[in-house]
Amino acid sequence: MPFTIDRFEDNDLVVLETDDRESLDVPRAHVPPEAREGDVLVELPKNELDGEVRYAVNFDLTKQRKAEVAQLRASLPTLSDEGDIEL
Repeated sequence: MPFTIDRFEDNDLVVLETDDRESLDVPRAHVPPEAREGDVLVELPKNELDGEVRYAVNFDLTKQRKAEVAQLRASLPTLSDEGDIEL
């Protein structure tokens, strides 16, 4: 199951979100250092040493989802100069 990084918390936790909009807090150390908000993560097999679950960035899914979000944003109505939404 893929997870999307919702945000990084100050207490070294990362808030992940599932496709069902459920959230999961995981330690920052279990997420790759290159991971950014909006990246899609996949769960790796449990670490043999400590039994902890780690995550990896799925760059293909991340790129796909970011393109989908950009397309949705582009389809939203824009504000006119007067501040009203044009329909």
